[in-house]
Amino acid sequence: MAGLVAFLRLWPGTLPRQETVSLGVSIPVVALGLSIVVGFLIGLPPARQAARGELAGRLRAGKQSQGEADLRLRRGLVATELGLASVLLTGAVLLVNTIGHLRRVDPGFKVEHVLSFRTQLPAAAYPTGEAVGQFYHDLIDRISAIPGVESAAAVMMLPLSSNAFGGTFTSAIPTEAGEESDRRGQVRVVTANYFKVMGIPIRQGRGFEAGDRRGAPPVLVASEGFSKRFWPTTGAVGKVVTFGVRPGPERPEGTIIGLVGDVRSAGLHRDPVRMVYAVMPQVTSSEMSFAVKTAQPPGTLIPAVRGLLEARDRDIVLDDVATLDDLVGQSLGRPRFITELLALFAGLAVVLATVGIYGVVSYSVAQRTGEIGVRMALGANAGRVIRTVLLQEIRWAVGGLVVGSIAAVAVAPLLASVVYGLDTRAPWYQALAGFGLLGVAVVACLVPALRAARVSPMTAIRAE
Repeated sequence: MAGLVAFLRLWPGTLPRQETVSLGVSIPVVALGLSIVVGFLIGLPPARQAARGELAGRLRAGKQSQGEADLRLRRGLVATELGLASVLLTGAVLLVNTIGHLRRVDPGFKVEHVLSFRTQLPAAAYPTGEAVGQFYHDLIDRISAIPGVESAAAVMMLPLSSNAFGGTFTSAIPTEAGEESDRRGQVRVVTANYFKVMGIPIRQGRGFEAGDRRGAPPVLVASEGFSKRFWPTTGAVGKVVTFGVRPGPERPEGTIIGLVGDVRSAGLHRDPVRMVYAVMPQVTSSEMSFAVKTAQPPGTLIPAVRGLLEARDRDIVLDDVATLDDLVGQSLGRPRFITELLALFAGLAVVLATVGIYGVVSYSVAQRTGEIGVRMALGANAGRVIRTVLLQEIRWAVGGLVVGSIAAVAVAPLLASVVYGLDTRAPWYQALAGFGLLGVAVVACLVPALRAARVSPMTAIRAE
């Protein structure tokens, strides 16, 4: 139960179906059954070995030869543990570096002191595009008048949301990308001051103005990525495009009058999408998300905004209230969760490998007590004994790390396919994980080696 609670704390709130995660009866039963099966499989080889008898052969072979056989098996298991730990630790180091990279990624807009929320207008109360556009225009004016609000704007879908709205477009002027090129792009309906509120820079031409109203010449603003994809030489400004996202007068179409910076609309871990913006009220949407730039902590303005909306229309609900800082944090939820989970498994693997190395080296020292005693009686000093034990045992650890590093190289592309920005070509991450585990192995070997150096020659010889 405690493990489930810890798991849910790691689980980011943006992942689906979190509320359905529970500890049913079947989970402990399956876990118990697997534990019994694993214990049986582990205990089977020594049990079969003991059942064979062959007592006379074992006595003739002596304790040393039998101990060496068992020791090789134990060393092999520890080398396997280290290899698996190397794979997990390498992946964890890669992901930690990726999270740091994502935190430094520019989303394309400013996130400081911006409150966001979403509204949905009922079609029965607002049946026409004129009614929808007028409602949102009035609501933005009222929100902007709240003390502590610097400016406000609305967009059909805020950046970093999982929603997408777009389609293919047509143009009277052929694109430079070729007639068979992918002509898809996403569309956002925004209010005139959206780019200013969000801090999205105007790269060329102009943004929307108050004069871009219904009945005026239809205009659009495109992202730099859209322009570079379809008109890399002449640019998209001045081109007339029509998006086939839906039929009728609400279809986004018009002349591109400006270019704005690219925005990572689908998340920090994804590349910017090709985007075209239409202005309300030339194109309207009953569902809009608001961005409210504040001069104080955004959360302090939520009651005022909620009260204003209730006074305007009680049937409209304030949904998805958050700050843009929160949205950025949520977009990192999935890679952060994978990182924390992999780091947890890597930590457990390192602990198990450390305990395994310590146990195997201790067993080896115990088996070689007589040999160590004889060496010290013949003049070997403590330092030489420590070096001998370390060199003989650490080679197994190095072998496991080499195999684990090769496996990590093979596994890294799988992580890169699910986590944006994962650089699997840099050799430093393998070196960091490998030398870290090698240091752990040396420390685990050192304690039994120091104990071996303190063995009394006479005591060891008498024990033999």
